[in-house]
Amino acid sequence: CECKHCHCSDKHDHHELLRIIAACEKMSNHPVAKSISLAFVKFADDAVITDPDAKMVFGVPESGGFYTVEVPVSEARLVSGFYVFTCEVAAKEITSDIQAQIVTSDASSDVMYYQIMTYAQSVLANPGTYAKEVPLVKALLNYSAAAQVYLNHNTDNLANDTAYMDAADKTLADVDLSDYAYTLSGEQTGVSFYGANLSLESETAIKLYFTIEGDASALEMSVNGAPVTAEKNGSYYVIKISDIAAHQLGNMYEIKVGGLTLRYGAFSYGNKAMSGSNEKLKDTIRALYAYYMAAVDYKN
Repeated sequence: CECKHCHCSDKHDHHELLRIIAACEKMSNHPVAKSISLAFVKFADDAVITDPDAKMVFGVPESGGFYTVEVPVSEARLVSGFYVFTCEVAAKEITSDIQAQIVTSDASSDVMYYQIMTYAQSVLANPGTYAKEVPLVKALLNYSAAAQVYLNHNTDNLANDTAYMDAADKTLADVDLSDYAYTLSGEQTGVSFYGANLSLESETAIKLYFTIEGDASALEMSVNGAPVTAEKNGSYYVIKISDIAAHQLGNMYEIKVGGLTLRYGAFSYGNKAMSGSNEKLKDTIRALYAYYMAAVDYKN
């Protein structure tokens, strides 16, 4: 699931290596995404390793600017002599430059730039080598492009605008998500389910909103049997289901708040969206479902 791009002729003498993981579960050995991640790999330099303040600083695009993500060297993974620093990226940013710079106590490296799109192009350009990855990458690029259009972000540089994808590749099939409709059972005095939000940023996550009268801490809450705590957000209490891998987007979760039981999944939100009138959102859900199916096929 990793593609190495080395910028020197002698692979024994190089000091910098860029590696992009476009579809890898974090800390896993199987390449299906919990998040879309860009990993910069730096040669293990003694001066950097021994500096307690050494870190990789990422510049991630956001709303016309950048926000920074700092990863200390102590939190990087050491793989074959290289330190791997991972930065999660929203689907809409696949065609955007991600900045990366090593910063130590007394120096900074040159700023490095990379795009997830660069890795995607390298996969699509070599279908013989990446026969299994090509359908997954095409689905990812369609999902990214749909997110760009829906969020009106960098629409002059859509992710699926590549010579390696034709009109058929970009066609989004309609989907029936009625099997994912959420259900409620049981009851709890003073508790009601208000609604949900599906986050499609650097991670895929579901936020479930409840109204709770009285002391929320007195209620037992769980997701698939595991205890959870709801966070107060204005008038609502929010239970968040995080780090949903691409091949798990079809999963349904059992959420209990006292005696009230909610059955909900990522495509429960999609099912509601498909009954609405926002065609850009509906295209995003169609593309997300196709990406999910491609991830399931890839994992199998």
